[in-house]
Amino acid sequence: MSFSAPLILAALLALPLLVWLLRAIPPRPERQVFGGMYFLRKLSTPKQQPVRTPPIILIVRLLAFAAIVIGLAGPKLGPQTDQTSGPMTLVFGDGWDAAQRWEERLDAARAAIAATDGEIRILTASNGELSPPLSPTAAARAFARLNPQPKLADWLAIREALAEVDTRIVLVPGGLSPDDEIGVGSLPPVTAYLPEGQTLALGAPRVTSDSIAVSLYRSRVDQASSHRVRALSRDGRTVSVTDVTFAPGEDTAEALFRLPLALRNEVSRLDVEGIRSAGATSLLGSSARRTLAGLVSTGSGTLREGGFYISKALEPSAEIIEAPIRELTNFDPGLIILDDVGTLRSDDRIALQSFLQDGGILVRFAGPDLLAGDSRSGDPLLPAPILGGERALGGALTWAEPQRVASINQDSPLGGLTLSEEIAVRRQVLTQPGADAEVWASLADGTPLITAARRGDGLVVLIHVSAAPTWSDLPVSGFFAALMQRLAALAETDIAADVNAAGEPLPARKLLSGRGALTDPPGDAAPLVPGEPLPSPGLYGDGANERAVNAYRLSQAPTAFTADLLPRGSRVLTVEDGPQRDLSPYFLAAALVLLMIDAIISLGRLPFFRAAAAGLALFVAVAPLSDASAQLRPPLPRKAVEAALELRFAYIRTGDPATDRLSEAGLRGLTAKAAERSSLEPAAPQAVDPDRDELSVYTLLYWPVRPGQEPPSDAALQRLEAYMASGGMLIIDTGDGGAPGRGGFLGSVLGRLDAPPLEPLPDDHVLLFSFYRLDDLWGRNATGRVWVETRGALDQRRDGVPSLIIAGRDWASAWALDAQGIPLKPPGPGGEGRREMAFRAGINMAMVAITGNYKADQADVEAMLDKLGEEAGGL
Repeated sequence: MSFSAPLILAALLALPLLVWLLRAIPPRPERQVFGGMYFLRKLSTPKQQPVRTPPIILIVRLLAFAAIVIGLAGPKLGPQTDQTSGPMTLVFGDGWDAAQRWEERLDAARAAIAATDGEIRILTASNGELSPPLSPTAAARAFARLNPQPKLADWLAIREALAEVDTRIVLVPGGLSPDDEIGVGSLPPVTAYLPEGQTLALGAPRVTSDSIAVSLYRSRVDQASSHRVRALSRDGRTVSVTDVTFAPGEDTAEALFRLPLALRNEVSRLDVEGIRSAGATSLLGSSARRTLAGLVSTGSGTLREGGFYISKALEPSAEIIEAPIRELTNFDPGLIILDDVGTLRSDDRIALQSFLQDGGILVRFAGPDLLAGDSRSGDPLLPAPILGGERALGGALTWAEPQRVASINQDSPLGGLTLSEEIAVRRQVLTQPGADAEVWASLADGTPLITAARRGDGLVVLIHVSAAPTWSDLPVSGFFAALMQRLAALAETDIAADVNAAGEPLPARKLLSGRGALTDPPGDAAPLVPGEPLPSPGLYGDGANERAVNAYRLSQAPTAFTADLLPRGSRVLTVEDGPQRDLSPYFLAAALVLLMIDAIISLGRLPFFRAAAAGLALFVAVAPLSDASAQLRPPLPRKAVEAALELRFAYIRTGDPATDRLSEAGLRGLTAKAAERSSLEPAAPQAVDPDRDELSVYTLLYWPVRPGQEPPSDAALQRLEAYMASGGMLIIDTGDGGAPGRGGFLGSVLGRLDAPPLEPLPDDHVLLFSFYRLDDLWGRNATGRVWVETRGALDQRRDGVPSLIIAGRDWASAWALDAQGIPLKPPGPGGEGRREMAFRAGINMAMVAITGNYKADQADVEAMLDKLGEEAGGL
């Protein structure tokens, strides 16, 4: 707590004097003889003596005096501002580590700006560039446009920029410290607003044979904390959630998702629930999904066929596709298994060689067909040339005994597997001795059982026995299942290595914003280039070549930014919850209440009606002041009250007079048609400014987005996010008939807006039959798709109202009517029929926005009736 006039508190020293005055005894009255006392002797009158002030009144008056003094001293609750004069350099951390408590940092920066009367230069930590000198007003406007960036502070650039600064330095850093000390050297001490709380970060995900794991790190370990980590699909659906708990002193915990194969393949990102930060988001590219295993076999339906044993061994860890070789390579599997395949056609051979060069794993099992096939010297599809004939071990015509599997090369990819059972080998194929092949497993006599060799970026593996249990006991052993799952694991992508091992530059497909949202990349976005520093976090490439680059790239917990990093003599303040709150009205109101209590106690001997009048006067005097001073939330503006009392549609004011007039006319026309054709009776539409106006009182909000508009502030976007989360419907109309969200102004807005996942409007969406049955949400423009909130995300909303609709249909132009009901714009292709369909689309959207669940539930009526009919028929 701080005081704007602390010298007034010296009046509290007068409290002892006040106690002496209140407890003083009046002087004893003089005695005078009155002759008439003779006649009054027989009257009995109680003798009154002067007494001291009662203790309760003394306490009340002392408290009232103290409350008045403290109230006049101007007490304030919140972070103390640094009142100075002269120029200032404000260093502001705008990396992803500042996103978790972004508004508090902005409040600290605004407080520092408000406390100075000189020029201000801003140095954002993400780029390390100093702005030109700004006035306090211009600096405040500049901060309104700032947003968290998907990277950490560039402290090297900051040190270089601060070396040329000779003004007072105010620092509002992010939550994480640099790799080394800031090193401001001979610069004067800084005033730093240090953040409270911990900064969370997710490491690189790890995909195993049966789970997805990710490490959750935190920067502060002084107390226990619990968090929820979510696994999300591409359309924003929550696939799974797991709880992670940190004990005091722990900085790393693991989130483990054990999911069936189908669900594991759907996971595209992990994040920490409630934390909107690029560092608390971990992306998974397509290469991190479970590997497809292609199988070429003569059959897998019976116990006599090798494909049966291969399929059973791989089922827990891979998805198996049985098809010819040429078809398998089109699926881009990570693993192809040839069960006793001998001669290969030329096009199959070419396809397999290309598969190996691209990093695939080819596994071949021996058998009669492999021996009879073409085993030319130097065949790239075998680790080594095969010697003619098979080796028979045991039987009536041989002296040799069946051999046991004796050893596993622990330096090979099979390292860690153990032989806990005896596996007899009765037949095997032999490869040419001295060949350049790795031996992964051997028999007791030293002959190889499993050999392998590198081919390009891939690997070819030969198992010297058949996949059926005719040549050996291997297919019916537990070691066989572990062997096949280990080979499938080899085909899984090592995410950390995969990012740096891209064969060629991959263009950016989606980039991660500082708040953890995926956005369309700008045209000059840097690609992912092998051997060069990693670009901005996001998704690069497409299809099977999609690679994920994450914001947090360390394998250990980060370090919090503390005062130890600051120069000696620096002043350290704390970023607390919200700006300073003036407590003077509270203390003055309390003083008035205490004085009224004193008056009531003093009037206790008066007749009852006088005490009641005093109490009424107390209520009349105190009620307005206490309501104005102690109210935690200001009352709603009159504009919002009017909108809450009557149903109204609203549009966002863009600042362009022509666009705003068209939006007003469009909603006026939609309001008139809705009142004419339905039971809706909306009042006149209103224009709103999301920076200042209350949005929650409107059920439908229309936002025309045009190039060249002033970008919305971060506070405006947060209000829009809260509006959508509370059940409102936001309609964004670009009016150009193109594909929304593909860069440009709208792309920049969506990149900063925490919007729900979108999908093209389905044919059976509730928006198409809520009032009229339509095949599309028609507008003045006929081209471009309509994008709506995905059903997966909508299923989690209890009101059933799509929170976001984006299109380029120019609905306002089709709806626009003047005061006499005459259209203001041509209807577009299709004539007045097109305008009619546009009005029907608008009424449908309005119905869903207002009725919500009721209209959404109608989608299931037909199925429910059919089911009831079936049940009735079965009785």
